[in-house]
Amino acid sequence: MTSTVFSGMPQYQFSKGITQATSEPLTVKDALPSSNIMNLPTTQTNKDSIELSETKKKKKGPIRRIKEFIANIKKTIATSEEYVKGFARGIGKGSVMAAFLYTGSNMINYVRNHSGKENVKQIPSRALAITGLVISLGASLWNASLNATERNSQIDHRWNGHKNL
Repeated sequence: MTSTVFSGMPQYQFSKGITQATSEPLTVKDALPSSNIMNLPTTQTNKDSIELSETKKKKKGPIRRIKEFIANIKKTIATSEEYVKGFARGIGKGSVMAAFLYTGSNMINYVRNHSGKENVKQIPSRALAITGLVISLGASLWNASLNATERNSQIDHRWNGHKNL
């Protein structure tokens, strides 16, 4: 069943800014004359094409190659130093933190056990100490990574210059 509410209304055709009342139905081609600009048949397909070009790298002179070689060795040594220092610092600080956490939680557990209350929940001392050690080690290694990146950029700046070609 179709509605007849709008059947008595006149239809308007818009073309070139002039409004005309007509009884013919309005089509897209009439309403949008710019849709026929290209006049391409619907069966024609435009093929995409790509042009591959290879850019040649500039040849590096012997001095540039020696400087890059020395810079790479220095960066490797600097990175290794920073990570070893970070690991040692993390183990040291983490051990102290783990000792304090283990001892403190054991003291709290001892007081709870001897308070006279039954079914007292225990603090997991070992898990707490290991978690503290792991967090401290992770933070120290993160900091070591940042330090290594900073040292590498300083070495690059000194040995390779501003433009790292």
